[in-house]
Amino acid sequence: MIIGYDSSPERVVAMLRKKGIKAKLVTGPDLPPNDHCVFMVFSQFERHLIECRRSYKTYHVCADELALSRYNIPVSTLQEQRDCIPRIVPKQTLTNALLTKAQEGSVFGDLMTHIYTLPSKHVQRPTTDLCCLYLNSNIEWEEFEKEITKKIQRESPRLVLLKIMQRPIAFTLREALTAVKKGMSIEESAQAHEVQLFEISYVLGNINKKENCTDKYVQNQGMD
Repeated sequence: MIIGYDSSPERVVAMLRKKGIKAKLVTGPDLPPNDHCVFMVFSQFERHLIECRRSYKTYHVCADELALSRYNIPVSTLQEQRDCIPRIVPKQTLTNALLTKAQEGSVFGDLMTHIYTLPSKHVQRPTTDLCCLYLNSNIEWEEFEKEITKKIQRESPRLVLLKIMQRPIAFTLREALTAVKKGMSIEESAQAHEVQLFEISYVLGNINKKENCTDKYVQNQGMD
């Protein structure tokens, strides 16, 4: 059984414990033997998708509704962290509302706030550079995840960063940056893909330093 939550893994674990269920977080490459397992990162679940569907155990997946809908996974609500009642999201809601929701939000708001909590600029700067490189390239997610593991060795902050980078808006930002590389202007791409102009400029400012920047503050962010 697979149950999806538009919530954090920590809250799901807390809710399950209140119900007397001992759930195990999936933090490594293998699935724990527990009857209830909670995935920390959506990509972990995708790697074990077939195994999860064939198993008699219960797997709890934390992601936004759009990501969960790709696999027809029921979405549960945390009702004061006491109840766990699966709720199937109507297809009409997914097609009409979730696609719009996927375009909203920001990548770098939460991303940079999190990166600034890392221990030093010797970790912060390479991590920022790697995130920008991933967004402005065709690097596969597995390769990006491998490189992030080299930069952030502590598991908890690394998983937080990976979850931010898996938001639908991050994939949309990649598409917007690809359009810029194909000749579309930054302004046109931001408008067409409904992403923030600042975020396109930030990535390009990091990759190309001062070239292609539209914000004077971004112009210096890639420099020492």
